[in-house]
Formats: sequence, structure tokens, C-alpha cells
Amino acid sequence: MKYKRHNLFHQFVLLAIIICGIVAISFCVMLLYVHNYSLRSSSQVLDSLHRQTLVRIEEYYTSIENQVYTICYSPTLQEYIQTDNIEERIDMLDSLKSLHSGAYLALDSLIGIAAFDTEGKVIRSSMENLFQEQLPSEFTDVVDYHYIFAPSNSLGLSRNSFAALSPAYSLIPKSRLLGDRIGTIVLTFNTDHLTSIMRNNNMPDYFYLVLTDSLGNVIAASSGTAANYYRSDIWEQENPEAYIYSTLPQSGWQLHSFMPHSFLRDEIKPLLAIISVTGCLFFALLLLLLYMLRHKILQPISRLSGFMARVPMDRHPVRFEARENNELGAMIYVMNQMLDDLEQKSRQLQTSQAKAYAMELARKDMEILAYRNQINPHFLYNTLDCICSMAMYHGVEEIAGISESLSTMFRYAVKGDSFATIRQELSYVQEYAAIISCRFMGRINIHINAGTETLELRTIKLLIQPLVENAVFHGLERRVGSGNVYVQTTITGEEALLISVRDDGIGIRCDVLEALQKGILDAQTDDPTAPQAEKSIGLRNIARRIHLYYGSRGIIHIHSMEGTGTTVTITLPLTEGENVCIES
Repeated sequence: MKYKRHNLFHQFVLLAIIICGIVAISFCVMLLYVHNYSLRSSSQVLDSLHRQTLVRIEEYYTSIENQVYTICYSPTLQEYIQTDNIEERIDMLDSLKSLHSGAYLALDSLIGIAAFDTEGKVIRSSMENLFQEQLPSEFTDVVDYHYIFAPSNSLGLSRNSFAALSPAYSLIPKSRLLGDRIGTIVLTFNTDHLTSIMRNNNMPDYFYLVLTDSLGNVIAASSGTAANYYRSDIWEQENPEAYIYSTLPQSGWQLHSFMPHSFLRDEIKPLLAIISVTGCLFFALLLLLLYMLRHKILQPISRLSGFMARVPMDRHPVRFEARENNELGAMIYVMNQMLDDLEQKSRQLQTSQAKAYAMELARKDMEILAYRNQINPHFLYNTLDCICSMAMYHGVEEIAGISESLSTMFRYAVKGDSFATIRQELSYVQEYAAIISCRFMGRINIHINAGTETLELRTIKLLIQPLVENAVFHGLERRVGSGNVYVQTTITGEEALLISVRDDGIGIRCDVLEALQKGILDAQTDDPTAPQAEKSIGLRNIARRIHLYYGSRGIIHIHSMEGTGTTVTITLPLTEGENVCIES
């Protein structure tokens, strides 16, 4: 089959492209994660600052309203508003100034206090007020605290200001109940304190806080940039990264908190620069790696491959020149040594083959000589048939029977293949039993008990008769009196063929039994150099044959007690149907 070559360098380039894609995707994911994380963190900080600013503004409102309440219902102001006597009002000026001084000290950014009657005419005005002579008609009937923002250069003010309006009611003597309305109190403030509230010292520069009135006029901002950002309406078009909006219930004013897009862009720019530089370095290193891979590894391997392809065709020994002083050079050095060793072993192999060829020729010559001198087996069992016929002619039935049995056994032993059925093996044992019965004058009897389910099973040839012969000559021949050999074949519940040969002879001594068992273990090994046992049909020979055919699943076991007899048991595996499993 033709070898299909794949360019390894192209595969590495494709792998490098895949790695670059993965790294680029990873960088993009990381950048997106950093962006989202920064946005979440900044949004949380902005929300916290927004809430803190709301609380501080509301606290400022509360302090204003408390001070307005104190002024409105002070006895001095109540008496001052309700009297028309000019002299009495002049006498109360010092007390009224003292009351106003306390308000100036208590309230930051307070620049004026004014009192108006029920018709909106000024009764008393101090310093700089939002309304100097007349209160607008829409504010003469306010029933609760009311806040008004006035930009600079409006109503005669030089800077941004706002006023807090509150109705004033008469106090019913000796009670806390309010009577009729007696006028309106107006406190005027500049926006310095609101601006200081907006410009929180802990607030980053990239957060914009803007306080506006209901008409969208900027009252105070965290910075001039924040005020300009709000006035330019850019935030409505670009949709800031984070935006929080709240309305103050007392005044209807609105607090806007922004985080512009430019902040995150500025924050991510250094990270983007780092990622870009890292990506360029990574790409450059990857190109360098591919260059070194091609020139230091792949090209030497290609030259080595061409050299290896030429080695079988070179008549004269050649060696590969190692130019690399690294692991590849070490491998080339080892390969050159291997070629030297192969060349030396090739010469040794040629010499050994020549010697083996000479020995084989000598062995063939010896075999030819042995074939010339051997006796033809056909001549032997034909001669036995002749003896049987002559014995029957002269009426000597014992000699005829022995000759016939011996001829049958000889044919079974020398003809056919290496396997036989249990029926054939037992028939061979029966012929042997006839000879033994005649030889020992009926003193030794062989009994066969075979299960019908085992008769057609196949096993290796000459397996049972050698065991019976061992039982006769080693167990019963030296015994005084009659003896018996029992042959039994069955199938066990574990789907195995069980062959048992038992005698009631003299048994085996312990030391001899140990030697036999050791010989069986030595014969049952996969080592091809294991001893082939004696060139006979003894137990070691049978054990070796069983192991060669059945492997570890073929088991031979000897049990013997001196004076009571010996039992040899063989267990062979079965496969489906009625065939014995044969292993090579």
C-alpha cells in the first residue's frame, strides 16, 4: 500500500493559525469582561454618590425649613409684622437684627431675609434679596415651603441664587394653634453651598453631578465640565454608560448623575495597548517558533527520511552526517550506531545461515539413511494379520485374539491425524484391556464407564490408554492378588470434559508423587525451550501435549495414597456444540 504523505509544516501552520484565533478571541472576551466589570463597578459607585448627594441636599432643605420656621414664629417677627406703629417697629429692630444674625450663622450661603404682608408688599428686607419691593402675585398665597431658582443677571442678582418662601401665620396667644395668615417670609441664598455639596471630595472627576430646576436650568454642578456636558445635550444623544435621575420632592428640582462614554474609553485604552503589544509579541514569537521548527527540526527530519529511503539501495555502508548539537543530533548518532550494529549482525547472520545450511544438509543425509534402514509399518501389521490367521487355522483362539487386538492397536497408533473421539479412544483401551486380561490370566480387569454425551467429543489421540497402562504396570503388576482399573468420562457442570483413570493398586510414595507433580508443572509451560519430557508416553509427555493443545485450561491432576491406589484426572474445556476447544 502506498504511503500517503502529509506536510507536517503545513499542519503546524494551521495549528498556529488556530492558536492565534483562540488567543484573539480570548483577548476580546477579556476586554469585554473588563469593560462590563468596570461599568458595573462604576455604576455602583455612581449610584452611591447620587444617593449621598440626595441625602445632603435634603438635609440642607431641612435646615432651611427649620430656620424659616424659627423666624416665622419668633415673637419678635410676629409682633413686628402685626403692628403698624412705626416707633414700635423701630424699637424692635435690634431684636429683629439679632434674629436675622442667628439665621445667617445657622444657614450657609444665606444672603438675604425679607418679610412681605398678605398683599405682597415688603415689610422688612435685609441685605440682598430675590424680591426687593413687591412679591409676585403667584407667590402671595403659597401654603407650604416653596423654592425658586433665579439665574445670575435676573431680578438684579449678580450670581445664581434661589429663594425659600414660607407662609407666616399668627400665633393664638397661650396656645400652639395658628391663626390668620399675616404674610410671607422669603430667604434668599446663593448656590455656593449646593455647589460644595455637588463637589464631593471623594468623587472621581469622571462622574458628573448636575442639579437643575424644573425648567432645566443648571443650579449647581460638580464641575464646569459637568454643567457644560448637561447644557450641550450630548448626553441625550450618546446615551451615557451610566445615568441616574431623581426629583427632589420639596422643590421639584432634579439631580442628574452621569458617567460619560469617554471615561471607559480612557480606562480601557491602556489595557487595549497592553493587549495589542502582547498580541504582537505573541505573533512574533509564534513566527519565530515556526521558523525554528522548520529549519531546526522539519528540514533535518526530511533529509533523514531521504537518507533512510536510500539505505536499502546503497551497496556500500553510508552514514548520516549530524549537524545539530541537540536531541535530534543525538538521535542521528544513535541511528548511525544502530546501522553499524545491523551491519555487524547481518554479517554474523550470514555466517550463521551458512553454518545452519550445512547442518541441515547433514541432517537430511541422516534422515535419508534412517528411512533406508527403518521397517515399514505396513509390513508389521500385515505380519500380525498373518499370525492371527494361522492361529485361527490351528484353533489357537488366544493367540488369534491377541494378534488381532495388537494389529488393531498398531493401526490406530500409526494411522489417522492427531485427534480422535472419546469413542475411538475407549475402543483403543478395550483392545488394550483384552491383551492385559490374556497376559495376566484375568487377574487385572479394566472397567469402562463412559457417559453417552461424551462419546462423540474430540480430543488429542492416545490420551487415555497411556494412563491405563501406567495404572497396570506401576499400580497393579506388583500387587498380590487381583486388581482393577476404572475409566470414566463425564461432562461437569462447568462445561468441561472430565476423564478419570483410577486403580486400587499399591499407590505412590510421597517423594515419588512430588517428583511426578513437579515434572508435570515443568512440562506445562509456554517456554519453547522447556524439556519435551521423555520420548515415551509417560505423564510428563501427556501433560506437555495437553498444555500445547489446550493451554492453561487443560488440567491434569494426580491423587494417590500409598497402599490404597492412584487416581489421575484430566479436565479439558468445551466449546459450543460437541467440540473440544483446541488451543495452539
